[in-house]
Amino acid sequence: TPSPTATPSPTATPSRTPTNSPTITPTSSATKTPTLSPTKTPSMTPTQTPTRTPTPTATNSPTVTPTPTITFTPTITYTPTNTSTFPTDCGAFKISNNYFSPSQGPVSIYVVFCSDYRGPYSLKIYNSAGEHIRTLDERPVTGSFYGSYLWDGTNKHGDFCASGIYLIQKNNLFERKIKKILVIR
Repeated sequence: TPSPTATPSPTATPSRTPTNSPTITPTSSATKTPTLSPTKTPSMTPTQTPTRTPTPTATNSPTVTPTPTITFTPTITYTPTNTSTFPTDCGAFKISNNYFSPSQGPVSIYVVFCSDYRGPYSLKIYNSAGEHIRTLDERPVTGSFYGSYLWDGTNKHGDFCASGIYLIQKNNLFERKIKKILVIR
């Protein structure tokens, strides 16, 4: 059997021999030096600012609107009197005294209508026997009316009437009113 046999063979091994020559090995060194410089960093800070926003509100306000009103003004027939005044009530028919003496002055007679009365109107004086003595007023009326009259105790001829009771009669289309008066001479 064959057996291995060691055979010497020359082997060359390269080698280096150190020399004393300086070796420079570069080393990196990074040095950080802090620099103070302002840095602006945006930051958001939430804040609440109250904002007033006007909100219209509907309000019911009363509105005053003038309404034209028709007013009737009575026609005034003025005759000066020296007796008391009468109230101005509608439908009035009054005399200042229920007796009088013609020597002391006339008696006042007052008449008012406050409506849309249209038609004939008269104010007459009669004696107690029903005889016509005098007409104080006679006319057509077309609406509200105011009348003030004086009777001095004379008849339609201008003569003084005798003492006694006399009737003052107001007539219109819808009514007849009578007032009595005593004449004292």
